[in-house]
Amino acid sequence: MNSLLRTLRVRHTRLLQMQRRANSSQVPEKEVSPHIQIGFYKTFSRPIAKTLLMATFTYQFVYWGWVYLEKGEIKAQTTGERLWNIGRINIECSQGAVAEIEGLEKELKGLTDAKTKPETSRP
Repeated sequence: MNSLLRTLRVRHTRLLQMQRRANSSQVPEKEVSPHIQIGFYKTFSRPIAKTLLMATFTYQFVYWGWVYLEKGEIKAQTTGERLWNIGRINIECSQGAVAEIEGLEKELKGLTDAKTKPETSRP
């Protein structure tokens, strides 16, 4: 019985050695890189940076335009005139025209308020 066990052990070890030899001659499989994100950043870093840069410039341009218009509006309110800058065209309203426009705006507001208010006294 001992001889049989010895024979099986020897055969088993020889079989394992043969498997190791066969596996060592095969081409090893590619290992998956632990830093798989590197490829993403190599491919898309420039387009993402360009998009963010363009968005920043667009935001700054729009913000500058808004500040410019706000400054003009504040200046017009302090001087009591209405002034609109449209390209090279400057439209200035005289004091009488400004008062007329404000009167019409108040009248319009009164009419819209009256229209939106439900009538409380109905027969």
